[in-house]
Amino acid sequence: MEGLDDDVVTRLRWFAYAAMHNGNTERTCRYFGISRSTFIRWNNRFDPHDLTSLSDHSRRPLSVRTPETDPRIIKIIEDIRTLMPLLGKQKICDVLQRDYGIEISSATVGRILTRHGFFFADTESHRQKRMHANGKKTHVLHEKEKKEDGENFLFIPLTGLTS
Repeated sequence: MEGLDDDVVTRLRWFAYAAMHNGNTERTCRYFGISRSTFIRWNNRFDPHDLTSLSDHSRRPLSVRTPETDPRIIKIIEDIRTLMPLLGKQKICDVLQRDYGIEISSATVGRILTRHGFFFADTESHRQKRMHANGKKTHVLHEKEKKEDGENFLFIPLTGLTS
């Protein structure tokens, strides 16, 4: 069936098979290896005059909560992570509280780092996280692709921080 999604064609085959066998749901489910609840759910959704009724629907919730973190805090976290790219979420929390007087949980900092892709270090894990944050497939470097001279890091002493 031209122009239809493969999943739609598969579901149409379910209903055609069931119709050829007098609507025998159990036999149809056994033949195709699907659960009865799946067949019944699609049967209830099926409209013979509209084949798009057999298309997958989005599972995304209708309303998604928007993050409430102040954009200025996000900018400060980005600046801290740019200056010290290997600093973890807990240490960033300590810096925010000590230097800026900002109380924020380490979990929130971790979500901000992930959501905004603040992975600036020249390490394999940060390269993979950057690629993932940019929506690209991660690529593991082969030995010959890795840097010959090792990793280059900027050492910044972190005095006064607790772990």
